[in-house]
Amino acid sequence: MQQLRIDSILADHAVAGPDRPALIFNGKVTDFAGLEAHVASMAGWLAARGVGSGDRVAIYARNHPESFILLFAVSRIGAMMVPLNWRLSEDELAWQMADAAPSMLLYGSDFAAAADQLGRSAGCPAFEIGDGLEKAREGHATEAEAGTGSADAELMVVYTSGTTGRPKGAVLEQAAMRANAEMSHHAYAMTPDDLVLNILPLFHVGGLNIQPLPALLAGAGVVIHDGFDPAAVLAAIGSEGITQMTVVPTILGALLGTPVLDVTAVNWLYPLSAEFLGILPAFVLGCAVIGVAAGLVGYVMADGLWRLRISQRITERTRKRLARKRANSR
Repeated sequence: MQQLRIDSILADHAVAGPDRPALIFNGKVTDFAGLEAHVASMAGWLAARGVGSGDRVAIYARNHPESFILLFAVSRIGAMMVPLNWRLSEDELAWQMADAAPSMLLYGSDFAAAADQLGRSAGCPAFEIGDGLEKAREGHATEAEAGTGSADAELMVVYTSGTTGRPKGAVLEQAAMRANAEMSHHAYAMTPDDLVLNILPLFHVGGLNIQPLPALLAGAGVVIHDGFDPAAVLAAIGSEGITQMTVVPTILGALLGTPVLDVTAVNWLYPLSAEFLGILPAFVLGCAVIGVAAGLVGYVMADGLWRLRISQRITERTRKRLARKRANSR
């Protein structure tokens, strides 16, 4: 991967494949040209408000395209994104805000009251994600070639769980994000033709960096769900043509326990091979434990029609539970 800022890589994809889908959220498709336009607008607006090199911008929201727009925008102007864990208490978040000292806070409507207080306590302005924010960005634009950020700048501050005391703000640089993306491209054989489904929280480095960001840097698309709903996940796999997703054991268990295990009710399975359908009742849509190696679990169709790769280490206990489910389904 070229030693470019991640937003420059995005801009290149917007030129090479402007109409290719980049983000899909709540049924709305944003192509690479549209995503680049949002990033340029956000970067220009942030710069106009005085956000620049080394400054932090916090985001307090459920999964939303704005997380990616903000990440690419701060890359362009040399600032850093600070994703906040919305599962934490207000006191815990207040401490992180004080520690990170962000210049600005973006928040989802679900957290309006708490965000207002967090912004006041930290002494920074807070803006709600939505139509108002998009309107505020109108007329602003910083294109990739005019970006002031560096390809080796610090890009994110991600707070640890703080199990041995206060959380630590782990700083991730541009180079680390590029290296992680390149490893993901190799580990999951990711190509521009892939479509990744993301259900993990984007405030977590795993949710952001295992597949979604690498997918965008590969020119592939990402479907964003703002939470985990088993039926919605299974429906998306069929209707959207998902090729990759990342799960944890609890999510895999929920998928395995979904009533859609009745194969006769899933009409869109017809194009899949008979070999795959034979596995389906036990492992639901390709979530089969074929083997565990270096944390990669998955099933890949030999005929290339469809594939779902799941990145997750499976414990021995989980492996035995899945084996029992497979035996019971025969």
